[in-house]
Amino acid sequence: MKTNWGAILWWIIVLALAWYLRPQLSTWSTAMQQQVIVDDMQDEPAAVVENDDTEEVKVEEPTAEVEEDDGIPAWYKYMQDNGYKGSDVDFSDFDMNELLTRSSVTPYLWQYAKVNEMNKDNANKCDFDDISSLTPDMKTSIDVVCQYGLMRGTNGSFLPESYMKKFELLTVIVRSKVGMLEETKDPWYQVYVDKANELGIIGDEINTTNRNDSVTTKELGQRLYGSSLVE
Repeated sequence: MKTNWGAILWWIIVLALAWYLRPQLSTWSTAMQQQVIVDDMQDEPAAVVENDDTEEVKVEEPTAEVEEDDGIPAWYKYMQDNGYKGSDVDFSDFDMNELLTRSSVTPYLWQYAKVNEMNKDNANKCDFDDISSLTPDMKTSIDVVCQYGLMRGTNGSFLPESYMKKFELLTVIVRSKVGMLEETKDPWYQVYVDKANELGIIGDEINTTNRNDSVTTKELGQRLYGSSLVE
């Protein structure tokens, strides 16, 4: 059998060339595979991760209510600086959403009267028939606030366990500025709402929709602080 040296030489050349070009062929193959993967990813829709527990994060603009240095609201600092809250009470431990009753708000208003150097009116009738079960300190607080003319009762009752309403707190603030007004409008506290707008104490914060909402400690602090800014 005759040996085909030509064919053998051709295969030797092919194998030698393949060996020489092996690194380039490997790089080319890898690049092609990566391109295929990229093309596949572009053809498929982006995956959407659904999480019902995820909340939208909103970046709020700084307001005048917050001190820029430590993030503590100005109204809270006002309460601490003026004896409404002890200086050792940390803001992070303060329950801003606590709902205040007509009785639990009176210690704050007592301090408010002292801070603003108000005068008592001993002519005020402050004998209430529904506070006998309260502690002596709370009864004294209610009596003092009544003497200052900030809060009154209804038909001899103070309603100590009723929640303090927005319109009631606004009435207190206005009374501290101008005294008792003639309550001839309907509803009776409308005269105080009008006066509050006149004095610049509020804008449209209190309306027929929310006027009966209960007052929180945060709103109380904001109102007391806001009152301190109004002559």
